[in-house]
Amino acid sequence: MTREFEELLNWGGSPQATCGCGRVHFTESGDFMEPGELDGLRAKAKAEPDRYIGDSENDAVSIATVGGVTAVWGCKCGHFDRVEAYLWGNRDMFLRYYRTRIEREKKEAEASSALLPT
Repeated sequence: MTREFEELLNWGGSPQATCGCGRVHFTESGDFMEPGELDGLRAKAKAEPDRYIGDSENDAVSIATVGGVTAVWGCKCGHFDRVEAYLWGNRDMFLRYYRTRIEREKKEAEASSALLPT
């Protein structure tokens, strides 16, 4: 994920979050968790290490929603990388859409303003 795309997203944080791929990420600090919650997550991580992923370096799991999917920053599913690659790979199509749409909206606004009394 490029810096530009990362800065575009509206990031949030949580002591645990489920990525759109189904992986559950959690902080090893246990801050803001219910009693026993961290122990339960650690036990699940031991049983299913590819599905439950602890993070001992951060005090929150970073999440953002793109295209209706909430994903976790750094998840190995690569959701953000795929979305950015799609957007960048189709940039010409999106730019054509924006130009065409803006032109139509501008014409409609001008036509509406012509109906207003002067």
